[in-house]
Amino acid sequence: MSTFAGALPQQFVMKCNNGSGDVVVCKDKKDLDAHKTQEYFRTMMQRTYGTLTGENHYTNILPAIIAEELLDSSTQPNGSRSLVDYKIWSFDGHPAYIVCYSHRHDRYYCEIGVYDNEWHEHRECLRYTKHYQPERQPIPRPICLKEMLEVASKLSKGFPQVRVDLYEVKGKVYFGELTFTSSGGYMAHFTDQFLKELGDKCLLPQ
Repeated sequence: MSTFAGALPQQFVMKCNNGSGDVVVCKDKKDLDAHKTQEYFRTMMQRTYGTLTGENHYTNILPAIIAEELLDSSTQPNGSRSLVDYKIWSFDGHPAYIVCYSHRHDRYYCEIGVYDNEWHEHRECLRYTKHYQPERQPIPRPICLKEMLEVASKLSKGFPQVRVDLYEVKGKVYFGELTFTSSGGYMAHFTDQFLKELGDKCLLPQ
C-alpha cells in the first residue's frame, strides 16, 4: 500500500469496483494510515456485494481498487460542501432527466433535485426521506450542460437504461461511473409515477 500510494498525487480518492459507499478520501498523503487503509480494502474486496440486492454483476467481476485524483469541491454551485453529482438517466442514447446530489454528508445525508434536459426543475418527481432532503435552492444550470448531455448520449447508446454519473469542476466535465441498477432498484426517494415513467422509457422506442 505504501509503495502504491507513493505513485499517487498528494490528494486522491480510492474505492472498490465491486461495491458502493466504500470510498476513502485522502486529503494529504502524508497523513494516510497505510496499514488501516490496507485492512479496510482487504475487507471490502472480500464482500459479495450485490447478492441481497439482486445486482449479480457486482459478484461476477474481478474485484479491483480504483484510485483517482481528488477533485476540487471548493467552487461548487449552490454552496455545496461536496461535489455536485449529476446523475443523468439515459435510455439507449437518449438522456431524459438529471438527478443532482449535493451537500453530501458522510453516507447518510444529501440534498437532491431533478431537472430535465432544458434544466427545468421537477420537484414533483421526488419523495423526500431522512437521507434525501430538498435542495436549499435550485442548482444553477451547469456551464457544461450541453457537453454533459452529449457524453451521456454517447455512453448510454446500446443500453435500454443506464445512469451516467458526471461532475463539473471549473468548467470541465469529469466522468464518475455508469450505473445500470441504481440502488438495486429500490429508489424510495422517487415517486411511483416517476419510477413508472422511467420504467416505460426502458420499453418504448426513444
